[in-house]
Amino acid sequence: MIVDYIDTHKQEYGIEPICRVLTAHRCKIAPSTYYDVCVRRRQPSKGQVRDEELKVEIARVHRENYSVYGARKVWLQCHREGIGLHGRTTDGRPRPRGSPPRQDQTHHDR
Repeated sequence: MIVDYIDTHKQEYGIEPICRVLTAHRCKIAPSTYYDVCVRRRQPSKGQVRDEELKVEIARVHRENYSVYGARKVWLQCHREGIGLHGRTTDGRPRPRGSPPRQDQTHHDR
């Protein structure tokens, strides 16, 4: 309710001055609280939606190949299946749960 009020009047008065006046009248709200609520309301971007779709596909390809494929082979398999991944896309994604570390993340004691 308070956030809606701020949304309605922010163009005219600004967010921080509104928060100061509300706080002075025993209705405490920090500007950071307002911004946090706005972030939670925001719809995911196209890139975020695409990343979620790719995570599912990458995990599927990894799982279907006995969970032994590394980033390079997952990328190649996705490419063969027509899944549009760019360059090192599989390297930048979090690993599927239970998958081994990528080659550049392993540590060898020699």
